[in-house]
Amino acid sequence: MPPPTVSMRASTLPEPVSRTRAALSFSVIIPCSRPEALARCLRSLSRAQGDLEIVLALTDDACRDAAGGCAIVDARGLTPGAARNCALARASGDWLVF
Repeated sequence: MPPPTVSMRASTLPEPVSRTRAALSFSVIIPCSRPEALARCLRSLSRAQGDLEIVLALTDDACRDAAGGCAIVDARGLTPGAARNCALARASGDWLVF
């Protein structure tokens, strides 16, 4: 018995995405409580190509010095999930990266 075939009319197919890969922007959300880890992470991200917005959910004031020009969300006293959600509300990229 042959496998069933699926046919789709052209009207049911999704519209093609008109944006090119270069036009996409990424928001990188980083919850942080250790400044040494943040510095290493930011060095790594600085080598990435493309449009990156870095949003930091800082749970410790010591990380603020290592943050540089990144967007900062004050997440002191929040759980890790709540800190990420606060940063998520601040993010503006087409794609989110945690």
